[in-house]
Order: sequence, then C-alpha cells, then structure tokens
Amino acid sequence: MDILVKISDTKKVNCYPQPKKNRKDASRYDIFLLFSFYESGFLHFTTVISLGITLPIKNWGEKQAVGKSDNTALINSKITKFLSSAELLLQKFAFEKEPTVTELKEFIQSTVKTQLTGKPPRGKRKEVEKRMQEQMKERTVNVVMEGLIKYRNLSKGRARVFRHAVNNVLHRFFKETKGSTPPITEISKKDLMDLEMWYRDNIRVSRGKRKGLTPSQNSTTTWFTMIASLFKFSVVELEIMEKSPLPKNFRGAFIGADKKVLDTDDSLKVMQLSDHRLSRPQQVAKYCLMFGLATGMAMVDIKTLRSEHVKYDREVDRLRIKKIREKHLNNAQIKNPKPFRVVLTATAEHAYHKLRALSPGGGDLCFELTSDTNLTKHYKNLMKLAGVTVNTTHYVLRHSFAVDYMDHDGRLEDLGKMLGNDIRSTEIYGKVSEKRLAAKTKQLERKSLIHQLPTSLMNGSSQLRAS
Repeated sequence: MDILVKISDTKKVNCYPQPKKNRKDASRYDIFLLFSFYESGFLHFTTVISLGITLPIKNWGEKQAVGKSDNTALINSKITKFLSSAELLLQKFAFEKEPTVTELKEFIQSTVKTQLTGKPPRGKRKEVEKRMQEQMKERTVNVVMEGLIKYRNLSKGRARVFRHAVNNVLHRFFKETKGSTPPITEISKKDLMDLEMWYRDNIRVSRGKRKGLTPSQNSTTTWFTMIASLFKFSVVELEIMEKSPLPKNFRGAFIGADKKVLDTDDSLKVMQLSDHRLSRPQQVAKYCLMFGLATGMAMVDIKTLRSEHVKYDREVDRLRIKKIREKHLNNAQIKNPKPFRVVLTATAEHAYHKLRALSPGGGDLCFELTSDTNLTKHYKNLMKLAGVTVNTTHYVLRHSFAVDYMDHDGRLEDLGKMLGNDIRSTEIYGKVSEKRLAAKTKQLERKSLIHQLPTSLMNGSSQLRAS
C-alpha cells in the first residue's frame, strides 16, 4: 500500500504508511504517511504526516492494518484515501512546474498536510488559533460560519450551500422577526423553535420546477443540519458557549413530512413490467430498482458491492450481505461509515441474479452500473410505462424500504443495522403513520378481550350508532 510519484525523469517521491509507537500507550501504533524524495536514485529528505489513526500493534501488518474486524477494513480504506489524495496533489504540483527540493518539502509539510488532515502547517497552528480567537470575540454568526468553513476545509460548492443556509434562512428569520441577527451566544432555544415554525410558513422556492412550493426534503434537511453545526462548533471547538441551544431533533423536525414513498401497489406495477417491453438499459434499471426497494441499500453501496460482501447463510437458506457503508454519498462525506447487514428476500435475490446476468462487474465487483443521473432517467421512464406518478429516485427506494419494513412490524434497532444508520437517523421511521396505527388497532382488537365488545352489549351499541 504505497505510491510513487514521478516529478521528473530524475526526481521521484515515494509515500507509504508507517507505524510509530504511541507515546502514552506502548501497545498501540500511531500511523503516519512517510514521504521520501529521491533524485537520481539518492535519498534527499524524508518527512511524515500524522493521519490521526491509532490501533493495537498486533493489528498492523506490512503497510496496512490486518484482522477480520470491520474496523480493519475501515482503517485500510481511510489510508487508501489519504494516499490517493496525496498522489493527486503531488502530481498536480509537479505538472505546474518542476519543483526544487526545498519547494517540494515545503509543499508536503504545508499544502498536503492541510488538505489531508485539515490542520495548519507546523509552527503556524498557534498563529491560526490566535487569529481565530480574536475573530471569535465578535461572536457573530458570520464569523463562526466562516471559521467553520475553514476548519472543515469545505469545497467551494459546499461552502456556497452553507452560506445560503445561513443567509437565506437564519439571517432572514431574525431580520423579519427581530430586525437583526443577535450574536450567536444570545440565540436561545425558543428562537430556534420559532425558526422551525417560521420556515414552514415563509420559505418557498423562488425558481425552477418547484417555484412557489416548499423546498425539497433534501434541501431542508441540509440547511438545518448546517445551521445546527454552527452551534455545535461554537460549543465543542470554539468553547464560546457552555451549552447548545438546539431543540431536540432540530435538524430532523421536517423529516418524514413530505418524503415520497412507493407504496405496495405502485411497486408491484413497476416490478411486473414485462422484460420484453424494455430495452436492456431499462431492464438493468428495473432490477436495480427492485434490488434497492427490497434491500434499502444506498446506490453507492450497490455500485461498490463485491462478491466478498455476499455470503450464503445456511441457517435461513438465503444470501446475506455484510458491508461497510461507503464514505462518500451524494458528494457528501460520511464521517463514521457504519457496517450494515441485510438478508436477501426472494425479490432481492431474484433482482441480484438478474443484475449480475444483465450487467456483470469487472474483477470482484458484482455489478457495473451507469451513473445515478442515467438511472434516475430510466426510473422516470419505467414509472411512465407502469402508470405511476411518484417521482422516483434511489433515495425514495431506500426510504420506501424503511417505511414498508416498519409497517410490517419491524423493529427500529434491526432497521438501523440493515440501513447502516445510527439510531438518531433511524428513529424517524418510528413515527406512527395512519396506516400503521389503524393496523395495530385492528390487531389489538383481534387479540385483546378488552377491545372485543361482548355480545350482551352489541344491541345497545347498534342502537347508539343508529341514533
């Protein structure tokens, strides 16, 4: 697990992970990236960057973590990502000009380190922290926001969405209700509860197909998550607030309110489309839809599914999938990807085998699928052919799986393991739906004598209804 970047015909940089005993615990290793610069075959310098990874000494092999635990695969995936990022940065730097030894060393210790770890270069950390502390004396929302953008090293696109959430939601709310936005330390829990109510009544899409309507579920959740992160950053990192004023489930206040779901009838209409009427790409989309609907797997995990993740379980006579969720989902990075486990139903197994036959992947990959955009277009065409009006994306399929699972007496704990979500993300599916409430009431009436009206009272009850 290493990389070799060619700077010129005579200059090369070799990079690989290297362990070092932890200062506080001799039984553990801290993992670094070791950069070695060679010119004409001679070593000129070496420098290291800490990856912030620590693990038991017994779990480290030659240049990678070893063992059968999920954490091992996660560590190796993280190291691979760091190596790929470092390789890309070095190649780009070398392409612009042929650097000298000094320039290359400075570039690794400053730019590469900052991009990989988010930490400032050695010797400048105190200077950056001091400058941030001076700025934070103002304690304005904008200063905290810009500090968070720099701290997380957000891309330009993500930073633009962040500023939009703060300016068009948070600032607009305070401007319309109080005249101006107070310092972040003076924003109370009541203010944020009022923000939720105000958002429902006032925020509308200004352009596009949804003009005049409430923003989509994804946009709403994204904006409120970003606003919530301002207060968490103020408490945890800046320590300018003792306690976060965020109401319970602040970012999840709107979840489930307008999410689209493929119900049983709509799902069956699509699944029963004859393959003879569909082109090959449409058939692939159909069985991808069925697989997502029957497993709840995210598209990125379906695309990266390997044969090693799929095992036959003799106890239940079914295929079982066990996999760690991918770190990148919809261009966003998942901080702590969790493992998920799901046993394939008859529908899921059928779709799995059909997909493998229609679109086999190269190497160990199970499938070779087109882009998410193309799949969504095919989903749209399939919906038209089936006479279904729901605008279906793969996220809708994942949500539909969760809702259907809970409507059929599923447990939140099990659903979380199947989706690879934490309990906070999963608990939204525990909200009582009208359909689930009616079914549970009928079930209670069948099983409990208390809720079964005795025959002696039947006549009286009929007379009451008639009157």
